[in-house]
Amino acid sequence: AAWADYRWDTYWDVHATQVTSAGTVVTPDGFSVVYNARETEPWISLASAGNQQSFVVFSRYDTEPNQGSRRVRGSFFSF
Repeated sequence: AAWADYRWDTYWDVHATQVTSAGTVVTPDGFSVVYNARETEPWISLASAGNQQSFVVFSRYDTEPNQGSRRVRGSFFSF
C-alpha cells in the first residue's frame, strides 16, 4: 500500500508499507519512498509483484526555472 503523508512538513512525502497476502500490515507506520514531492494534490499509484520489487508512480511539481509544471515520476523499491 502507498499513500501521501504530511507528517514531516508542509509538503507531502510518499510512504508505503508491506501487506501480506493474509492482509497483515508488516510496517504499520510505513516508510518513506519519496521525500518532499512538492505537490498540493497528490496522485499516487502502486504496482507490486508480490514479495519482489514494487513500483510507485506519483506526480511532482517541478520548480525548476521555465518549467513550473507537474511531472510524473516513478520509484522502484523492495522489501
